[in-house]
Amino acid sequence: MNSTQIDILCGHPCLPTLAHILSPEILKVESNGRAVWSEEVVAQFSLYIDMIEKWNVMSDLVSTRDVAHLTERHIVDALSLAPYLADTGGIRNRLFDIGSGAGFPAIPLKLAIPQLEVTLVERTTRKVAFLEMVTVALGLKDVQILDGDFPVATPDKTPHWVTARAVEKPERLSKGLRGYLSSDTIFLCQFRDPEALLGPLFHVEHIEDEWTRQGWRRGSLSLVKRKP
Repeated sequence: MNSTQIDILCGHPCLPTLAHILSPEILKVESNGRAVWSEEVVAQFSLYIDMIEKWNVMSDLVSTRDVAHLTERHIVDALSLAPYLADTGGIRNRLFDIGSGAGFPAIPLKLAIPQLEVTLVERTTRKVAFLEMVTVALGLKDVQILDGDFPVATPDKTPHWVTARAVEKPERLSKGLRGYLSSDTIFLCQFRDPEALLGPLFHVEHIEDEWTRQGWRRGSLSLVKRKP
């Protein structure tokens, strides 16, 4: 177990914010006011971190500079999207993650919100193999991994949410998204200036929340939806 990374995750100041929206079986507030992850979720996050560290050299999952800072730079950033996915009572629970890489943000979101039905698409074979190993090792259900490239590879069902956190070329992605996003799908956009990339057919709501103000989220967040 990587105790340093887990200690950061278990003591991070974002946890009380998450505890208001996540199931108490996942993250509960104790009588002293401290928010505490369940033992099972701590074990899952610990194994996930260990697997990234083990396979990073072979699979190029994250920057070598980020390996020692996975909690702060990747896991907490991924969890910053949880308030939007968890605030729907499980009704809008299909998430499609494009260019998943090491599994950010989809895997941390799945651990925090188990009712999510997650589809990950990744075009690099080594990363696909890693995601498959992680899914089995963490015991995740309702997770589909597609080996391919978006927009050729897409889920069978229309997703309620789309993420694409680590895409190298947003301009290329935007072309596929313009034709793919339906009026029932919200794109949780983490790259800059989505209006310029996606065009006038989409409504963009720029998010300024506690995660932004506290610097817990790396970069920006906008909710993007096709106009009626």
